[in-house]
Amino acid sequence: MRQAVILLTCAWVLWHRGENPLGLSLWQPFSAWQTRDECARERLAAYSRRGLSSPPVGFAASHADQPTKTERLECFPDTIDPREPKR
Repeated sequence: MRQAVILLTCAWVLWHRGENPLGLSLWQPFSAWQTRDECARERLAAYSRRGLSSPPVGFAASHADQPTKTERLECFPDTIDPREPKR
């Protein structure tokens, strides 16, 4: 519930797309920010904390020890939910 409250009060959401234990790739909200710049800074910091170099926006990062395992972090306005089909 706390995550929903955070998302309702912020304009930018940092989304994470990684593999779950079944090998499926799913988008999940990671954090929320008031501005796009704050979100972008957190995106870079999150990649760094994971020991990954930050790829260009729109691309995933691969783990050096597991090249087939990828992670992707993207900032989207709170009006966009990447889990939903495009209309």
